[in-house]
Amino acid sequence: MRLKKELTQYALAKKVNKSHWWVSRLERGLTE
Repeated sequence: MRLKKELTQYALAKKVNKSHWWVSRLERGLTE
């Protein structure tokens, strides 16, 4: 389930702005 959430956030960030890929990556780092 968590993986699905991460994939959703990644896809969402990528859809919103490819330049914000680091945002999702950063959030994942904080959540780890």
